[in-house]
Amino acid sequence: MQERTETKAKEQRVRRDTHSRARERRDVAPQPRSFGRPKKYPKLMRVRLSIDEHKQLSNRAKDSGMSRSRYIIENALSNNGTRSQDKALVQATLMQREWAIYEVARIGNNLNQIARQLNSQRGSISSERIEQTLNAVGEKLTDLRRLWVQCDVD
Repeated sequence: MQERTETKAKEQRVRRDTHSRARERRDVAPQPRSFGRPKKYPKLMRVRLSIDEHKQLSNRAKDSGMSRSRYIIENALSNNGTRSQDKALVQATLMQREWAIYEVARIGNNLNQIARQLNSQRGSISSERIEQTLNAVGEKLTDLRRLWVQCDVD
């Protein structure tokens, strides 16, 4: 009976030691393996894509006869990955969007001023004039939406 408990205690110590050694090994940087051939690509990188982007990327990689990962690497590291024309187009699009946001903010500021004026001076501006102004603002916002969608499609 005593022999059995000694054996169990010994097994538990061995298990605890193994567990603590495993924990110690995790804290130490992994050592390179000496067996087998060295990996050609030892680094891994993950990229998040939308469904549409994934389809486009897969189709382009397939058309070029490369794997997706090789296609991404080749295009990202090539000097002509982003041409100066593309950069200019992106810059122009960003400037247009910033301008549109600025204009919408100005319109909102103007509307707040009009509302404040109306609340303080009842009856000084006709409701017909207010309706015309709001319709004009609505038309401008529709134009901005149309431009915004055009930029996304291009």
